[in-house]
Amino acid sequence: MATITVPVLAPAASDELHLSAGLIGLYVSLVYLGSMISSAASADLIRRVGAIRFSQYCLVMCAVGLALLTFGTTPALIASALVLGLGYGPITPASSHILAKTTPRT
Repeated sequence: MATITVPVLAPAASDELHLSAGLIGLYVSLVYLGSMISSAASADLIRRVGAIRFSQYCLVMCAVGLALLTFGTTPALIASALVLGLGYGPITPASSHILAKTTPRT
């Protein structure tokens, strides 16, 4: 939900920010850039701090990314996308780690 907040609000926010709503694709690209970086680097951190604790850190990163939107400036939008991506990327590896521990072997 956090990653689609900006695309949903883009048409209304574009007038306020004096940016084209068509630039939303760039925002989503930056989110996924941050996501790729953090996902690739997450395996060691998941083992070190645990999957649940790491998922909590990811949620905090997503909240910080959304909070950066409140500044309403272009640099804040860029930072928001990257921070949101950093929090969004490792969620799948962390949840897979949790499932691997709790799923019975067949």
